[in-house]
Amino acid sequence: MAKTFWDIKAKIWTLLGQKSSSVTFSSNIIGEVINSTIQKVLRGRFTSILDPNRIYSAGRLWINEWAYYTRINGTSALTVAFAVGDTTLSCDPTSLTTSGYVEIWGETFKYTGVTTTTLTGVTGGTTSKIVGSEVRQLYTMPTGYERPFRMNKVVGDKDVIKLEIPYSEMGDKSIYYQIVRVGTVKLLRIIGLMTNDLVEVIYTNQYTPMVNDSEVCVLPDSYWETVIAYLVAGKLGVEKGIPNAQNILVSGYAELQDFYRYFDNEVYQVKTTLKPVSYKSMQWKITQ
Repeated sequence: MAKTFWDIKAKIWTLLGQKSSSVTFSSNIIGEVINSTIQKVLRGRFTSILDPNRIYSAGRLWINEWAYYTRINGTSALTVAFAVGDTTLSCDPTSLTTSGYVEIWGETFKYTGVTTTTLTGVTGGTTSKIVGSEVRQLYTMPTGYERPFRMNKVVGDKDVIKLEIPYSEMGDKSIYYQIVRVGTVKLLRIIGLMTNDLVEVIYTNQYTPMVNDSEVCVLPDSYWETVIAYLVAGKLGVEKGIPNAQNILVSGYAELQDFYRYFDNEVYQVKTTLKPVSYKSMQWKITQ
């Protein structure tokens, strides 16, 4: 059963043997640690403060994932050389979006419109670009996500071809995509797919910190208590030398491991070996 921000705080005070009026463990202090702990848990990678070599991790939490679809656009090429300061890019924009971002030789350009032969309202670029340079579409990342986990190529109406899990823990790079940052804007550079391919990108939802005590925790079932409350109480208690805090923290880690095991959406193949059955044994089973 889902519980509120205040319910989690109350459980933490109880575990610490404190009252809600505590100065050392004030509502604001506990609230900040609750939010940061939930965010770390949802990212699928949590390091033990008792043993930094012990890392609890999950490949993908299905309770927190979100799918976004995009159609791959074609590329174009410069028909007129670009000079630094130009506000247009001359190319055939037929296969590009009517506004957005493109990449030319590793540099990102923003444009606000198109004509039949140019991209207009162009900003960006610190070096000139020659005729024939490839103009590649970049894709604006949707808001409200934490990080991408995987890309799937959609085939037909429902079938997908699972591509590859990101190399980096932060999910910024794989052999199929990279994250390009322009100020606060995050863009997706998609690699190795064909024009008109439909791609499903799996993200984690971005966690919105709780502020009001009446807000409900996003974790399902009783994990708000067994995982979050114990991790927060244990962490704060160990830092302040509260008796039994380490045991509380250990209980929290055990429940976190269970949480990751239950909500991990990755599928692992298990290799099994079948032992041969003797002919005599088979014959006995048949006659019986």
